[in-house]
Amino acid sequence: YLLLFGGASASPVETYGGIWCNDSFNDLPISNYLYLKYREAGVTFVAVACPPVYSEQDYGYPGDTFLALPETSEDWRQAFESFVQATYDLQNTHVIPFDKIYFDPKFRLMFNHQKLANGVAFSDSILAWMGKLKPCSDKQSHSLPAIWLLSPNGKVLHEPFVGNRYGISTQRIVFTVREVEAALENILKAKN
Repeated sequence: YLLLFGGASASPVETYGGIWCNDSFNDLPISNYLYLKYREAGVTFVAVACPPVYSEQDYGYPGDTFLALPETSEDWRQAFESFVQATYDLQNTHVIPFDKIYFDPKFRLMFNHQKLANGVAFSDSILAWMGKLKPCSDKQSHSLPAIWLLSPNGKVLHEPFVGNRYGISTQRIVFTVREVEAALENILKAKN
């Protein structure tokens, strides 16, 4: 169970629950429920927090940092440390329910190649695997949150759960906890 979600905002007052991605905040109860129910039933949960790489300044980060600066830059390190600490703070208050959180500060897993083509600066080499977890069906810049059901060796076991939107202008529910749990149950049955 791989969950890619928007982590902490540096300006938590302007967000839901301190998470920069409102869709991630609103979908967290799905993953929280499944985590509490299945974490001891053979399901490994990997929660990956992502910074707002295409809209940093909107959420209190310096801007042109996470993608544009190399990880060796002091400005980059400070922004990343701030993001990590703020995300851990949300974990400590149980807004983020997982025992362990991983980070994708350069947004490599969900990398948006269209944004790069449109001039977004990126400080590192573009690797062939970057963006492979960005669902083709979702046209948003960040495409967060995204739930992937994968085997231990990374094989995709179900199409990704993505696309729930809770915005003022765009509201749509593509999946609920029932669909994710049914897919998870089918995978567990096939495994046994």
